[in-house]
Amino acid sequence: MIADVGRIGPGVPSLGVALSADLTVLVARPGVEHYGHLRERLSWLREEADRRSGPTTLGVVLIAPWRSRHEGADLARLLQASGLDVPVLGVLAEDSSAADVLAGRRQRPLGRTLLVRSARALADSVSSLASASSVSAPTSVFTPTSPAFPTSPASTAGATTTGARA
Repeated sequence: MIADVGRIGPGVPSLGVALSADLTVLVARPGVEHYGHLRERLSWLREEADRRSGPTTLGVVLIAPWRSRHEGADLARLLQASGLDVPVLGVLAEDSSAADVLAGRRQRPLGRTLLVRSARALADSVSSLASASSVSAPTSVFTPTSPAFPTSPASTAGATTTGARA
């Protein structure tokens, strides 16, 4: 099951859902101001989970233009340097044309769009982490050469999670 619980913070009614999920994924955009907020939110969420219900498996998804997909690896290094062992699961390509098709504003095939190809790779990463979280806490961080970070627009990779915006 995937549940979009919106912005996570103190006093938010959906916090219980996020803390009880097999995997809680925070979504962020590239940029120093977003990364600072994300680090604070991840630290707070980890402390809140430990206080309330025990460890929660966390992950991060970056939404970025395709040309900025390297930001995922940069964010992973930043989180590790900050002492946050939270994997960056991948980059979801910002593709307004494909988003228009999904919203019904345009008609065209979706299968080969950057959005869908990056979503497929991301789904594999989320599924892997969700499966691993039921066994033990994750310790690995995905790198730009993993399926979650396809190196070209042509490359693709063929759970229970909660999405939260940081």
